[in-house]
Amino acid sequence: MPNLNHSIKQKVIFPENTDLIISNILEKHGLAETKEDILEKLEADKRIYGEIIIELIVRVVQEKISFQELADSLKKELNLSSQKAKDLANDLQKEILLFVEKTPEEIPSPPSRKPAEEKPPSSKEDIYREPIE
Repeated sequence: MPNLNHSIKQKVIFPENTDLIISNILEKHGLAETKEDILEKLEADKRIYGEIIIELIVRVVQEKISFQELADSLKKELNLSSQKAKDLANDLQKEILLFVEKTPEEIPSPPSRKPAEEKPPSSKEDIYREPIE
């Protein structure tokens, strides 16, 4: 069961040519999207396949879902048969997941504030104030 209690944010680092790899895998499985398909989805505020795959890979790397859940999610999100989803998940593992790195993300801490030092009252007369009589 994945550990859902991560207290440290993790940064996921993908291989340099991940977009090309995903495109090739989608094409191999008959899921390639044309530019027109992508534009239609973007205009309709729908997610494209590559975006869905990236989000699922990040969830696997961060241990929010298991590899088996990856195949199940691919089946559901991309409307695939069980076998096609497993094949796609296996290709994603061989081509991308093995090369993805995760590192703790540095969250900048707020700048430390030193307590304001109290200045002792000046013994000099304040020339900008009127004397009170």
